[in-house]
Amino acid sequence: LYNPHIRNLYFIPNYFFDPTLFSVDADKAMYRPMLLVSYAVNYALGAYDPKGYLVVNILVHIVVTILVFLLAFRLIRNFKVALAAAFFFGLHPISTEPVNYISSRSESLAVMFCLASFYVHISAKSLKGHLLSILLFGCALMVKSIACVLPFILIIYNFIWNNKRINSWYVYVPYLVIIGLYLSTILTNGFLLKSVAGAPRGFYLQVFTQMKALVYYLFMMVMPVSLNIEHQFFISESLLNFDVFICGIFLISLGVILFFVVKERTFFWVIFGFAFLLPTLVMPLNVLVNEHRLYISLVAFSVSIAYVFNKGFRCQIPFVIFGLIFCSLVIQRNSSWATEESLWNDSRTKSPGMVRPWVFWGIALGKNGDMNSAENAYNTALKIDPYHKTALTNIAAIYLDRIKNEVDDSRDWLGLAQTQLRTVLHRDPNYREALQNMGAMYFLKGNWAKADSFFALCAMNHPNYADCSYNAALASVNLGAYKRAQSWIGRVIELEPNGESWALLGRINVRLDSLDEAIVAYRRARYYNA
Repeated sequence: LYNPHIRNLYFIPNYFFDPTLFSVDADKAMYRPMLLVSYAVNYALGAYDPKGYLVVNILVHIVVTILVFLLAFRLIRNFKVALAAAFFFGLHPISTEPVNYISSRSESLAVMFCLASFYVHISAKSLKGHLLSILLFGCALMVKSIACVLPFILIIYNFIWNNKRINSWYVYVPYLVIIGLYLSTILTNGFLLKSVAGAPRGFYLQVFTQMKALVYYLFMMVMPVSLNIEHQFFISESLLNFDVFICGIFLISLGVILFFVVKERTFFWVIFGFAFLLPTLVMPLNVLVNEHRLYISLVAFSVSIAYVFNKGFRCQIPFVIFGLIFCSLVIQRNSSWATEESLWNDSRTKSPGMVRPWVFWGIALGKNGDMNSAENAYNTALKIDPYHKTALTNIAAIYLDRIKNEVDDSRDWLGLAQTQLRTVLHRDPNYREALQNMGAMYFLKGNWAKADSFFALCAMNHPNYADCSYNAALASVNLGAYKRAQSWIGRVIELEPNGESWALLGRINVRLDSLDEAIVAYRRARYYNA
């Protein structure tokens, strides 16, 4: 939403070389150029109208569902099983997150390219077909790194479908070369090393926690009744923890049973589902469990379930029943995604012990003008995490807002806001929202120089946020530093032009006695406000 790099198609070639263009914040760099291309095209066609982004996500999900059918039919040679697999996958409630959550397009788009590459590879009868498969694999890697698993899936497929022999080794060399190029790219631009260095937890904690997550994921696929954008899930610190130990025993038992009971070609889907989930199990990520991570594993699960149902039930009634149940669950889940407030209200109800749902519910309440409820939500978040930066900063913003209506108590509110903001900036001196609010606090006090120092620091440390530069321009105007104000507002217009910023530039140009430039700026302001 704040990323200026997707607002101009001119940036598209740079996506493939500069991972810092992934986000408005350079320190959140990721190498996902094909994903950015999709966002840039979306923005070019409809700016920030969510309908366009949702339409693309739905179309991607439809294409993936068709690919599930084609793959299942190609490998199992049973039309009913293939249709049932596509039916099960396409309507499964877990797919609501990759469709509704725009950022989860990285998951569905990567899966689309992976499945297309897989299907073309196993169907290819000429060099042209193999080249297309390799190209699709490259596209998948440039959406999300989980695609690096695909070549190993192709090798395992070859081994199982060719009676435990791997034919034509040379066919897989280009895939491995592309992985090598990808790794060299993310090593050269620093993305990989930075990700590893910034891991939120150690390897062993990650493994113990994800042992529980695997069982939890399996439960979600079988019983998708309590889906949630932020599941209440906690870190496990030892293999001897009761829940970790039990989950470990369960996983080993399940693996042994499947290995000895199911046929090799059916067991391939178990390997498929686990292998694509493996990178997120091993690599420590900020969020412990996510529904959208299951998207590609759901492909394997859907094919397996369809095969079992076809063997056990010859009539179509179970599919009709499951279809009705899934549709009702999807409709219910989509209603939760309708607004920010409904989404996070649902999440804080299901995950009362997690801090993020309370914080984001507070943000949504604040946007709707319910400041008292927002403050209560932030205070609940602070009971879970007393130093949560967003909660502390947003409470301070509420205190500053109250000054407008409660003038007599303004000094008390200013004092409370200042205490909150100092706590945040002591722990993170460059936190954008706290710098902004600290500047706003001094602005309300009439201390233009102090306000200017905070706004300028915010704008320098966060150059891609238009609001930081706009506030710096306002503070500079009050100080009479019109040339500096002109520079700041120029950056705002470059990042996010609007009538308000052009009007401020007009006022600045009048103060600088540049009347012709002021007329031009005012005309641009009228154009944007027409």
